[in-house]
Amino acid sequence: MAVNIGFNPDFVNLGAADCHRLHAQGRFIRSGLWAYSRHPNYLGEILQWTGLYLSASSVMQGAQHLSVVSPLFLYFLLNYVSGVPILEKQALKKWGSDPDYQEYTRNTPVLWPFTR
Repeated sequence: MAVNIGFNPDFVNLGAADCHRLHAQGRFIRSGLWAYSRHPNYLGEILQWTGLYLSASSVMQGAQHLSVVSPLFLYFLLNYVSGVPILEKQALKKWGSDPDYQEYTRNTPVLWPFTR
């Protein structure tokens, strides 16, 4: 059984995103991690579970490799079902008429940084 003990940069991503979000107080954020992704919290969550799978995969045997379904399913849920679509719709409703927000959505990837 593998145990992932050590520094996980995805925890830093999640913590930094949450801290930055608290200071925004109802305004949309376009600095910090949000300069690279409109949903850095979800990106951090996906990377965290993917990293956990990858770190344990070297000792997995047989059907244990099916646990790759967990990060893939999380990606699917956050990107297509519950997370991103709902927040994008709310943001468009709240800030859709703001020219700064329109420019931000044109120039900032929804999830994966540097994909524009």
